[in-house]
Amino acid sequence: MHRAHLAYLARHRGDWQAACSHAQAAIDGWQATEFPLLWLAVLPWLAASLHLPKDAVVLRARLASLLADDQQRLPAALEACCQAVLEATHITPEAVAGVLATADAEGYA
Repeated sequence: MHRAHLAYLARHRGDWQAACSHAQAAIDGWQATEFPLLWLAVLPWLAASLHLPKDAVVLRARLASLLADDQQRLPAALEACCQAVLEATHITPEAVAGVLATADAEGYA
């Protein structure tokens, strides 16, 4: 979990490369387990995706992982925002920024 915390700190410093690297390490470490709090790493990863090139398929998968059945339920507003973005044909930076703004408003900053 420490890598997710480092990703969070890097995000708030504006160090997008470190945020992405730490978040990815946390996500990779949790893939073989049933860790229900992926949002701890996915949200900083999404923030970094606004500043670093990311594959659209991976971006969609990261967003979808937040809504997976084995994950902690997110607040209704954040869940709805993620779902709306996933239903769109293309995921835009503005849509990702909207997810992050909703997460921040819900205390998931």
